[in-house]
Amino acid sequence: MKKLILSFIFSAVLLSCGKEVQVTRDHPVTADFEATEAFANLPVAWFDLRGTSVLPEALDEALKDSPAKVALLILPAGFGGGAEAWLASAEGSWPCAGSSAGLLDGDSYVYICAAGGAAPHAVPVGEKSVMLFSQGKFSIILGLIGEEDAEALLQKTWFANAEQDWIYALGLGEASATLEAATFLDCLQEMFTGASLPPVRSDWLYTSAGTWNCLKGLSLGKPGFSVSFTINAEESRL
Repeated sequence: MKKLILSFIFSAVLLSCGKEVQVTRDHPVTADFEATEAFANLPVAWFDLRGTSVLPEALDEALKDSPAKVALLILPAGFGGGAEAWLASAEGSWPCAGSSAGLLDGDSYVYICAAGGAAPHAVPVGEKSVMLFSQGKFSIILGLIGEEDAEALLQKTWFANAEQDWIYALGLGEASATLEAATFLDCLQEMFTGASLPPVRSDWLYTSAGTWNCLKGLSLGKPGFSVSFTINAEESRL
């Protein structure tokens, strides 16, 4: 009898162990995900016509045909009978027309014309000045400096605001050891080699660490020495 009772209890335990028991109540599960941020574009064109015989008509046509919303220009001071006056009369038909400013640097005129962003303005760098344009997290410097001015340029720009993405379009006699020591990348050397670049360079495009990745479609063209590229970044950065 005892064996029969024990056998019955053992069978009951086995049945209870094999039975599926619901310990939580079913309920729907939802999750919210941030939408991927859209990218924005800012086309830029840089023309340096120092030491060339390019006529004003050629530059005017090039800028009319360009999609650039920012134009960086280094012109002979006497360009078109006077660079400052010529630019004031011509820029209204360019896609980059909006706000503009320039400065006379020796026998050259350094000028930025932009359809959006902050108004371009001059920034003193030691005994010289350069032009600065900013849109969102990107800042572009245009100027004619020497290696002796590079440290002052960094102090006024990158060191003062390292959160910005910096792009330097510079007239330099040679590569800047100071900028390269600060992890700035020589974009033209990185992108072009051999016959693509002039044998003797006077124009250098430097970017701060990580900014190179946002420059798309970097190309060389004419008239004179010209560089074009598009800043491509998340909308919040532009």
